[in-house]
Amino acid sequence: MPLRTTTIRLVLGCLFWAAFAASGGRPAWGMELEGSLVHAWSLEVRNPYAGTCEEVRVRLGDAVKAGDVLAVYRLDDQDHDAIRQALRPGKLHARREELRLLDVQSQEAAARVERLEDAVRVGVESRARLEREASGLDMLDRQRAALREEIRELSENLAEERARVRRELGDVPVSSENVPWEALLRAPADGLVSDLKLGPRMEMVKNKLCFSVARPIFHAECRIGPDRYVRLTAGDTGRVTIQSLGDREFEGVLLPLPLTAEDKGPAAASYLVHFLIKDLDLFVSEGVRVKVVLDK
Repeated sequence: MPLRTTTIRLVLGCLFWAAFAASGGRPAWGMELEGSLVHAWSLEVRNPYAGTCEEVRVRLGDAVKAGDVLAVYRLDDQDHDAIRQALRPGKLHARREELRLLDVQSQEAAARVERLEDAVRVGVESRARLEREASGLDMLDRQRAALREEIRELSENLAEERARVRRELGDVPVSSENVPWEALLRAPADGLVSDLKLGPRMEMVKNKLCFSVARPIFHAECRIGPDRYVRLTAGDTGRVTIQSLGDREFEGVLLPLPLTAEDKGPAAASYLVHFLIKDLDLFVSEGVRVKVVLDK
């Protein structure tokens, strides 16, 4: 074998083993990333009113359908009273009574105008008085029209408010005379209960995060530096292991890369990349550690 060829092979061999040792016993072209598992799609369930949890009907990881009841809670006194106040039709009733009185006044005014028209024709009343009465009737009609429009708007607003409260109570029938004390938290979509922060007798401040419902789509989320970022291409595949599942391996497919770094400055620049974990048929909570090994 020529001396030059032997020398080249020796140099390449030395470089290979140096890279192999520097990588902790892995080939220099391999890439090992660490990160955590995240749910690719999830919706939060929060309580729109303060109260106390009475019952939780699901467990973490349960499959649910849209509309399923996740929990029941009792409204606190203040929010219960606020709902009653919001649904009271007092102003609407007052405006309807005003319209009833105006209708009576309008009918009386119309009858007077009709009598005056007859009297003017036979010459026993002045046209000026007829015009004054007709002008008053016209003003009453305009007031009635404005009041009818206000009543229509008040009715629509009250109906919308009742529908909103009903939705927020978990589709429980509600009226100003009957505001229920119990409200329901329902699943917003089909999926898995991916987060549960509620228990019986737990006090619930308004808008507390109670549940998350996720689709069974899981990502491995890894933070990497620019040196690794430039070596990746969307569609790269690797082997994913999940801390809570032992040695089981799943195929991971690199999703489109972020175009910009998250942190400022070249020294601190980093990128969050996501791998779709294929064929993961078990529920895993967010935050579990994962490892992705790429042969590149």
